[in-house]
Amino acid sequence: MLVYSLEMLVRSNIQEIFIFCNQNQKELQEAINEFKRTTSHRDTLIQLFVREDYDHLGTSMRDLDLRKLIHGDFVLVYGDCV
Repeated sequence: MLVYSLEMLVRSNIQEIFIFCNQNQKELQEAINEFKRTTSHRDTLIQLFVREDYDHLGTSMRDLDLRKLIHGDFVLVYGDCV
């Protein structure tokens, strides 16, 4: 499902993708690496952020704001979006 979501975002010309998770870091990183190897959109930035307290949307959004990564419009997609 992650690969489908990444492909959907890349095809929509999203240039940066930030993934927040609180578990399964190894599996997610492997899926991201495989996606990067097999896609023609290698210039899309995909970053994985891992913290145990990313259990609510508010926690992730606060961390995203503190990192100063958003400088304009953005799209928010839940991980189970198909």
